[in-house]
Amino acid sequence: YGIRISMDKDPWSNKNLRAAIAYAIDRKTLIDAYYGGAGRPAYIPEGAGWAFNPDIKVYDYDPQKAKDKLTEAGYPKGITFDYWCGATADENVSPQLCEMVQAMLSRVGINTNIVLVPIADYFQKQVRRESHFSHTFFSPRADPHGRLFRVFHSKGASNISGYNNPEVDKLLEDAARVYDIAKAK
Repeated sequence: YGIRISMDKDPWSNKNLRAAIAYAIDRKTLIDAYYGGAGRPAYIPEGAGWAFNPDIKVYDYDPQKAKDKLTEAGYPKGITFDYWCGATADENVSPQLCEMVQAMLSRVGINTNIVLVPIADYFQKQVRRESHFSHTFFSPRADPHGRLFRVFHSKGASNISGYNNPEVDKLLEDAARVYDIAKAK
């Protein structure tokens, strides 16, 4: 589970703003309170399997760092934007989950207006890039390449965050031609 951010749209193209958001979310509390403790904090798209790297931890919960990054982003008095969530109790994108994240973000000056979207329209609206900050979820795959390429390659069919990094494109393309799992990882 994660939050999809349009990285090629303002204000989310600002790396410091994205870091502030990441530092403001207490993943462990979300897992304990919303998922009843069933899970572990995610820092990378691969949460299990041969491609999972447990040593990668980018953003631990740190409200002070979140506030500092928000100031570095140019929003010392805070920021407000829309936050798209499913309008039903679907566990993946429910209003209750969004409200928990909204509360965490507001503690550091990131205020969100929750926009409830019918779950039947949710993903298609994301694909059409109508939303720029919304919940998302991934299904595990035996080989993560198919999903990682679709989501993170600049020409990926599900790259609805506008992520574009030529080095990542090359790594994804190279990994697709490798049959040695250790090297592909």
